[in-house]
Amino acid sequence: MITPCSRDIPLGQVIKGWDEGIATMKRGEKAILTCTPEYAYGASGSPPKIPPNSTLQFEVEMFDFYGEDCSENGDGGVRKTVINEGSGYACPREEATVTISYTARHLDRVIEERDVKFVMGDGSESGIVPGLELALYKMKMGEEARVSVKYPYGYGNSGNAHLAVPGGADLEYTVTLKDLDQPKYSYELSKAEKLEYSAKAKEEGTLYFKKGNYERALKKYGLIADYLGDGGNEGDSDDEEMEEDEETKKEKSTDCDSALIP
Repeated sequence: MITPCSRDIPLGQVIKGWDEGIATMKRGEKAILTCTPEYAYGASGSPPKIPPNSTLQFEVEMFDFYGEDCSENGDGGVRKTVINEGSGYACPREEATVTISYTARHLDRVIEERDVKFVMGDGSESGIVPGLELALYKMKMGEEARVSVKYPYGYGNSGNAHLAVPGGADLEYTVTLKDLDQPKYSYELSKAEKLEYSAKAKEEGTLYFKKGNYERALKKYGLIADYLGDGGNEGDSDDEEMEEDEETKKEKSTDCDSALIP
């Protein structure tokens, strides 16, 4: 008989049965985890208490759980717990195009289920709350995760009338990153692509500026400096393109100055 105990369980550092079983539990839930040898201590056991090839049963009560902190300030407002591991090492970068599938809950009520494709950083345009987008920056292709979002990273004090979410409501998401298309780095772009991407960033930045989202507008304008800052590719710099390049920079500078004026 194993002595009862109350302890923190660091997932990924315990037997496989605990990793997979506990990850499916909710706060306050009680469960019996039956772990066959391959999900426990295998053929070797754990002497002297656990013989080889033992099937074990654990009575578990979930008091609370804390996933990876994905908040920008480390305040625990967004926490991610992996349900199924993804593949590879790459996580979405700013401006990556992602396709996700998610179920959103408030308390025990499902408030939304959908698949959505959007550009990272522009999630609000597709109805994605900030906390869910922050968690996606830490996810890998194919990963399924549970994401807990405190209200400042969700719908804030205003709530969401369409989804019948009151102000100050914390949310929980089950989300899968189904597709990921990373943006090119600046050095991978041709001069024509840099000018095209700069014009698009300027247009999007201006739209955000008009909506009063100055932080996002400045990030879009900042992309122009990233695209044009290295002076372009060698051997592709006729005078007409250089003049257009400089004109784009001037327009960007003018818009940035305007965004900073109260």
